[in-house]
Amino acid sequence: MNNKPNTITFWAIGDLHLSLGLHESKQKPMEWFGEQWREHTVKIARSWCEHVQREDVVLLLGDLFWGNRVEEAQFALNWLGCLPGRKVMIRGNHDNWWQSISKVREALPEGMYAIQNDCVVIGGVAIAGTRGWTYADPEGPEHQEKMLRREYARLEASLSQMPADAYYRIAMLHYPPFSGQTLEPTIAAMLEAHQIDCCVFGHLHGEDAAQFRSIEKNNIKYVLASADNIDFSPLAIYNYQYNHDPIGND
Repeated sequence: MNNKPNTITFWAIGDLHLSLGLHESKQKPMEWFGEQWREHTVKIARSWCEHVQREDVVLLLGDLFWGNRVEEAQFALNWLGCLPGRKVMIRGNHDNWWQSISKVREALPEGMYAIQNDCVVIGGVAIAGTRGWTYADPEGPEHQEKMLRREYARLEASLSQMPADAYYRIAMLHYPPFSGQTLEPTIAAMLEAHQIDCCVFGHLHGEDAAQFRSIEKNNIKYVLASADNIDFSPLAIYNYQYNHDPIGND
């Protein structure tokens, strides 16, 4: 029997902004947002297949698909399901197709998981998350406070599901847990209380992303992984060693 440790790599990428399977009239050409987005779906698939192995895990940080109904998202979900590795996803602010969590989960191919008020455990790694919210809400401070309270509650519900014996703990957010360059204290306190090792997020693009630098504070790594900021290639965030077959009912 071979007891040599093997490795699962945990990768992260957000803001795929897929139009796959949408009627032409509903598609959103992403090159409108810059030449770097031209054929971005091809770039993602090529790099994903070059780096991600079957036993790996890819964290999808929201803004996955432009459609408005889960039925419209089925083609894109199946496309993601055909890429190597298992996938864990959260909702982004543009994921209008993600409405009923039960319908979302019914639509997911094997090996894909959606987090909402709960967590996923793969091997010894616990993964929790929520969408989060902006700290510059255009609808004003009252709406911002309402949305933040809801997202704080959802994050706490998700984090509280993590098992006490988890070897490594990852929190996924779509919106960054920062106001400008300042770490938001409410989320930071929750992550610290639940002994999170890494918080990974997306949403930022262009100059906003270029100005942000991943940091480590109070033993938590805060990592930005929006697709265009990482050259449309999944970003490795953690390697987990194991002595057993990781493909199964973890």
